[in-house]
Amino acid sequence: MIKRITIKRVDKISIRFEKLQVIKALVLILIPFILKLKTGKWLSSISSYYYSSAHDDFVLLLTLAGLLYANDGILRNKWWNISIGASLIGVAYFPHLEYAVLHYLLAAYFFVGTCITMVVFSSKQQRKYKIIVAAIIITVMAAHFFTGIVSLLTAEWLCMFPMALHFIGESTGKID
Repeated sequence: MIKRITIKRVDKISIRFEKLQVIKALVLILIPFILKLKTGKWLSSISSYYYSSAHDDFVLLLTLAGLLYANDGILRNKWWNISIGASLIGVAYFPHLEYAVLHYLLAAYFFVGTCITMVVFSSKQQRKYKIIVAAIIITVMAAHFFTGIVSLLTAEWLCMFPMALHFIGESTGKID
């Protein structure tokens, strides 16, 4: 009898955790759109919303996304996700005009750290696909910083989208 209760409880926790992962993914995907809705305009980057009427929303959304990363790290015993979540929270609390070096280091750690963890902590069968996703993320960011062919806002969103899909796939058991 005790085993059945324990298994049912674990199943409920797993379902809730899966839903939390999907919420994290949706927050990542929707951040630029929520900020645009709040201000009525597209800015040059997600971080630029810190200096807009969406200041509080910017801090809240990045903190929420960072806490969801950290929560994943705590529940799955993944210290690297805790540090990636902390870096995203740091991006929100160290604005780029006042703390440029720290802000961009934390942002780089968030994007590069997510790419590295997707690749390193995947099965050999899925690693090649995750390398492709990581390469796309790095290429999009490089396209902004080295050529300027995409805005930073577009690059950030294009990078967060595959990250979000990764979380959905991971939480639903479609990928490892």
